[in-house]
Amino acid sequence: MPDAFVSHPPAMVLVVVDDPAQRLIFKETLINAGYRVEEAVAGLDGLEKAQQLKPDLIALDVMMPGMDGFEACAAIRKDETLRHVPVMMVTGLEDVDSIERGFVAGATDFVTKPVNWLLLEYSVMYLLRTIRMESELRAAKEQAESVNRAKTAFIANISHELRTPLHAIIGFSEVMHAQTVGTMGDDIYRDYLEEVLNGGRNLLTMIDSIIDLAKAESGALSMQRDTVDLSSVVDSALVGLTDKARDAGVALTVDTPKRVVPIKGDEQRLRQMVAQVVSSAVKFTPEAGAVSVSLEDDADNTITIAISDTGVGMAPEEIATALSPFSQVNGSLTRPQNGAGVGLPLAATIARLHDAKLAMDSTPGLGTRVTIAFPAACRAS
Repeated sequence: MPDAFVSHPPAMVLVVVDDPAQRLIFKETLINAGYRVEEAVAGLDGLEKAQQLKPDLIALDVMMPGMDGFEACAAIRKDETLRHVPVMMVTGLEDVDSIERGFVAGATDFVTKPVNWLLLEYSVMYLLRTIRMESELRAAKEQAESVNRAKTAFIANISHELRTPLHAIIGFSEVMHAQTVGTMGDDIYRDYLEEVLNGGRNLLTMIDSIIDLAKAESGALSMQRDTVDLSSVVDSALVGLTDKARDAGVALTVDTPKRVVPIKGDEQRLRQMVAQVVSSAVKFTPEAGAVSVSLEDDADNTITIAISDTGVGMAPEEIATALSPFSQVNGSLTRPQNGAGVGLPLAATIARLHDAKLAMDSTPGLGTRVTIAFPAACRAS
């Protein structure tokens, strides 16, 4: 066998075959191919040695007295430490039922009798190479999940540290701005305090959005499934944005049905979703521009929230960036804006968790239209 095909250090193969001649040929063939070989003479013996030795591959005869190969394979798969070890079943049974039974028991591959000894080492090499790649993929997945959990924990911890002083800043600023315990003297200080208050509120909203997005990515975002009035949700989501739009010189209009539009969902999260999209629309719409919000019942029973603006717009390739967490579109038409790039991605995530779809259509210099479509299945009776 070429050196490039030999494992370094050599892999261990456990041969579980009751026939002494077959077992000997297995052993000599695999040793000559550069593998370490251990032997077992029956199914139960093979199971015990597998649990003890933790081999890299098990060659398991099907027809053995006592515990046969199918039973031994099933028992091996129940052992958590052996769950991913490849099992090559050696059989003279070629009927489909036997092969299916072997795969159900957990076999990785089959070698039929009479064994082609020249090809055996390559079959073993292929299985070991495949399982090694699977192991690397599992390790990479586990590492990514560990990093994600660590990131979520870090964000949660740092958010607590940031929220505590922020609540104090906002609270004292509100008291001072309202002059609850006495006048301040010069009105300019009230203007300064209003800036501090607005900055603190914006920062707290940003922190909350980052936390929610991190929770959503890790599957830990809490969600309720209640019957809510989507029309009322849209109206209430805009309450806090009216002043923001007016201060920016943007006309904000809303068109929602006067009747109840019931759907199954989380009222708080749905309100947050609408507010994030509308806030982004206002932010990127120049003075004297307009943002409109509507709730529409479509012919196919889909319910659609549509948010349109006359803002700076985006090129098609920039839409994916806008929907990616912590990414910001910085085109030539985009005026500088503060933000962490979490609003639209969070809104899209909340929509997805409600089985809805958020889509964007945008043209540079003309504006953007965001639609959030709830399929008929989301309706509540």
